[in-house]
Amino acid sequence: MAHLCGLCLALRRDHGQLARIVTNYDGLLISVLTEAQADRAAGWRRTAGPCPLRGMRTASVARGEGARLAAAVSLVLASAKVRDHMADGDGLLARAPVAFAARRVAANWGRAGARTGSDIGFDTAVLVDAVDRQVGIEALAGPGTPSWPSPNRRRPQPPPPSRTRRSSPGAPATPHRSPRPAGSSGGSRTCWTPWRTGRRTPRRAPGTR
Repeated sequence: MAHLCGLCLALRRDHGQLARIVTNYDGLLISVLTEAQADRAAGWRRTAGPCPLRGMRTASVARGEGARLAAAVSLVLASAKVRDHMADGDGLLARAPVAFAARRVAANWGRAGARTGSDIGFDTAVLVDAVDRQVGIEALAGPGTPSWPSPNRRRPQPPPPSRTRRSSPGAPATPHRSPRPAGSSGGSRTCWTPWRTGRRTPRRAPGTR
């Protein structure tokens, strides 16, 4: 919780209240790893004031380069995610007015992340290049491109179990007698009886020739 709150507060301090919505667990992991490799005596924690998400309680939160690096990465990744949704035309982003506003927000987040990364010695162009390569790879996909099977695809069902009577091993094969329909009289009719081997053999009904 200390790193999550530290990331959120770093975004608010450097980029305003709106930037806090990009708080995510990926950035939290970066803050944790940065603090784990730093000198503990450098003062990486501070006491934050009450917050509604903590039940209006104070808490010890992360601060320093770890929180700022996490904020820079979170802003760049959020900008790339918004641009990817716009390219796919997902949801409301398929509408021109919404896409225009989202494009401006994504551009602002990208510049803000690059500015913070530059202040602490991190080049965000590495992340931007990786995201741009992913967009190019998706554009090359076409008919016949292998993909994972859909989870909604129906799998082939196994064949139904045989209805043949099973007896103990070594017992002679005995036919299964089908019950005669009620009200039927003796006549010339053929009963198909399943055997243990799964084959159906015709036989005459009792009392008929």
